Amino acid sequence: MGFFVLRAKNGTRRLLFAASSAFFLLGSLLFAASWLFPETPSVSLLSMVVLASYCAIAFTAWVNEAVRLERGELWIFLISSSILSAAIHFLCVSFIGETTAAPIFAVLSTISLLMLFSVAKGSSKQPSELSGGTDPQFVWQVASEKGLIVLYLGALGFVSSVSRMALGEESILTLGSVEMISVVLAGIVLFLALFVIRAKINSEEVILCLIPIVGLLCLCIPLTDDSSHLVIFGAATTAFTTGLMLLQVICREYGRGNARKALVAYNLLAGCVCVLNALGFYALDALSSNLGLPEYMAPVFICLFVLLLALLIERLPFSRSKLDDPAADFASGNDAIEELGHAYNLTSREKEVLELMANGRNIPAIAKMLYVSESTVRTHNKHIFKKMGVHTRQECLDAVAAAGKGSRSTASDAERLWDE
Repeated sequence: MGFFVLRAKNGTRRLLFAASSAFFLLGSLLFAASWLFPETPSVSLLSMVVLASYCAIAFTAWVNEAVRLERGELWIFLISSSILSAAIHFLCVSFIGETTAAPIFAVLSTISLLMLFSVAKGSSKQPSELSGGTDPQFVWQVASEKGLIVLYLGALGFVSSVSRMALGEESILTLGSVEMISVVLAGIVLFLALFVIRAKINSEEVILCLIPIVGLLCLCIPLTDDSSHLVIFGAATTAFTTGLMLLQVICREYGRGNARKALVAYNLLAGCVCVLNALGFYALDALSSNLGLPEYMAPVFICLFVLLLALLIERLPFSRSKLDDPAADFASGNDAIEELGHAYNLTSREKEVLELMANGRNIPAIAKMLYVSESTVRTHNKHIFKKMGVHTRQECLDAVAAAGKGSRSTASDAERLWDE
């Protein structure tokens, strides 16, 4: 899906909606055919493949909408949608049979597609620029700058799947209950941290800190009973679920107002993470039989390896290098903007507008990059001036420069471009 969005230069919303609808209709027809011809299992298998593809495309379409939200709205969307999906999954797996689940899936999919249609219908063309050169260069940029996230999240996903396989004798109802509780717990913890305690969360550091916690819990397996093993599995699943939610926030910030860039980055990173997560379902027997390790030691060694590798890479001189790319200049003043944002209590959107203005973007360009109207940008502009106590654009740009803004555009150049 990441490469599909990467090659789709315009109208990503409409393309994703059209692809979702096509795969859903085709999968539904094949599913109905499998009921009519139960003696042909290949038809049933093909319907599952097509419907699974539909789910992947529809999920990508909703991520495409999520990365356009404000940071606070994105958190609410992630927490609420994760809890809702976990509850639906639990109900379907635990209490609803195949006959009843099919119509429920059809109803939920129809609602989802109708909502996507309403969004796509009112959308305008998206800009094709990725601010990262050609497609291969952008893929390499994502891999070089955010590749460690795949390693961190992949380790958490691997441990989660390994711990589930180690509990193979447990019933589906029990495992489904633990997974639902884990997702709900992750959502509650994030909600309390963000909206009650109002903590400032560094998403990448949180994901890295979860790895030693999960590793230590795995070391406790031989010292605990079977019921405690379920708790450890739940903790590993909670850590992985939290990391997946944080990944969308990381990619939104990485896109810096370009929804398509954020969406491509998310799909590329999440796809690699899912591969590593799936490996855990097959690696337990291989690690235990070939190396003679106890089941609990495999995830411990994985966590230890990832931590050591992360520490080693952080010490390498090229670990912080970036491609020669305009996005590097765009991000260079982030510290100065954050300093001003903290001093004048600017919202996340106001900081984005201020940074774009300081980098020479005019009102139409900012509106296009942030997917808002020009009047909305002007409103943010007025709020920024009022909070900073300035009266002209030049005074605002001077304040950014005084805060240490390193930009190739001088203040006069930025003001000229703004006037244009």
